[in-house]
Amino acid sequence: MSAPSILTSMSTQAQAGLIVCVTLASLGCPSPEPTTLAKESADHGPSPIPQSERPPKSDEFEGEADLSVEHRTGWAILHPERAARIDVGRTVPGKLTIVAENGRNWAWFADDYGTLVYRDVVGNFVVATRMRVVDDTDPQARPTGPFNAGGFVIRDPGGTHDDNENWVMFNFGSQGKSGYARETKKTVGSKSRLYLNPQPFGEGTLGVCRVGQEIHFYFEDAKTRAWAEERYIPGETEATGNDPADPAEIDTRNDGPLFFRHDRLPPRVQVGVMAHAWASPDPTRTRAEIDFVRFGDVPPASAEDCLVALSRMVHTP
Repeated sequence: MSAPSILTSMSTQAQAGLIVCVTLASLGCPSPEPTTLAKESADHGPSPIPQSERPPKSDEFEGEADLSVEHRTGWAILHPERAARIDVGRTVPGKLTIVAENGRNWAWFADDYGTLVYRDVVGNFVVATRMRVVDDTDPQARPTGPFNAGGFVIRDPGGTHDDNENWVMFNFGSQGKSGYARETKKTVGSKSRLYLNPQPFGEGTLGVCRVGQEIHFYFEDAKTRAWAEERYIPGETEATGNDPADPAEIDTRNDGPLFFRHDRLPPRVQVGVMAHAWASPDPTRTRAEIDFVRFGDVPPASAEDCLVALSRMVHTP
């Protein structure tokens, strides 16, 4: 069933580019979720950040829609001019398709940026997606060019791409020495440090979990077909960026979890999916084909809750 067409509402955020927000009820952006401070209970400990009273809406991307002009359950689009197209069900039935427009460094790194299809989320959350990241001209091939990828960005909405960007990213695509890899990135004050681990080309499943100021990252292991936490593996994990220092929370001497502690992320963040292209040597574009975006019904109270929630949300084959 096609989503109803409505006029697109546009607002300008200082120096942050164009944001398009579409709702059925009005021409404005989606109303903020009511918030409350999470209270201690037998099931959940206290949260250091405010918590939404309702979980964010998941989306299985059924029907058809052009997200630039049609309502889609409250999704907003940041920097739509950096996408060649964003649609549900038209390029690939049953999927959200984001095709990155080629430009000079139109990708998420430091102050640079691409497009982002996002929801505002308050407090702790767990979110999962399954997608393919491919060449738009030949969807059986990987994207051409380095750091052309698709995945999650979790971002402070107050950033204006002027030495004040604060966000984390988890994606996979054509990048790294292996040719195709997952990327975990932390950006603080527009200084980015990123880590790459090999990822098989094909469909991949990613999960991100926020607990207070900690962000944890998970993926479907290609060998075990089970959820696994992203890890820093000495001698295998690649590290680079315009910030030469590793965050204090990452132990680069031992095999261990690769997570971020980001004290500059506010309680309300943009949680979204994207496709971006850092460099494209030819006219072909990078495409992300997204099967779903699912949010957990109960905010995680600890890092231990993350894998439990993901296992309930997404049953890996």
